[in-house]
Amino acid sequence: MQDRLTLPGEMQARETGMQQPHEVCVALRSYRIKARIKQEVIARALGVAQSQISRWESGRDIPRPHNIEAIRALLWGSTATPLQSLAFFVRTSELPLVLIDHSRQLIARGLPFQPPGNDLERFGWIFDESRNPELVEAHRPYHEALADPRGIVGLELRVPFEHQGEPWVGVSHKTIYAVEGRGICLADIRFLRQDSVRLSRPVMRRLPANHPAGALSVPARRDH
Repeated sequence: MQDRLTLPGEMQARETGMQQPHEVCVALRSYRIKARIKQEVIARALGVAQSQISRWESGRDIPRPHNIEAIRALLWGSTATPLQSLAFFVRTSELPLVLIDHSRQLIARGLPFQPPGNDLERFGWIFDESRNPELVEAHRPYHEALADPRGIVGLELRVPFEHQGEPWVGVSHKTIYAVEGRGICLADIRFLRQDSVRLSRPVMRRLPANHPAGALSVPARRDH
């Protein structure tokens, strides 16, 4: 087992599990400085930007719950939770995947969506209801399934848009189910030129249980 730095209050933190977000950030900074680790390295380990680590350590921002759990695991060691394992799977996947939590916040993205200027940054606005109001009605089954997941729900969303005067479509295969008691959406997202059958508005349909996208609901376990 890899040796870890002993931080002030570590034993108490392990026993109570009651660290406040700012205390976790202080511990992260202490760990990083004592171990002489750059913020960039910590950022890669946690799947966030270096600037985010800087904001946490300076107190300008606080981590979200899933970030706090990841920081705790990094500092004190723990068995990865199902959500952490799933986020790791997504971040290291060569597929165009995204992982979204019950509040519709992006938790993790696959390797194709990590470089600057990737397709998700360029075209992801089409899946934003505030920027694409036509999406609201089509997205209703998605919101309902995410708010109250029952079993595994597969949905396919197609959203037409124009790019450089050409008709394109964003296709999102969503697999929604409960992880740690809350709804999680694992989605495969692709942006394609439309074929001869062109959509005029967003369309959502439920996927059958034997649809290939259903494989997304059971990612292979990876050790890390």
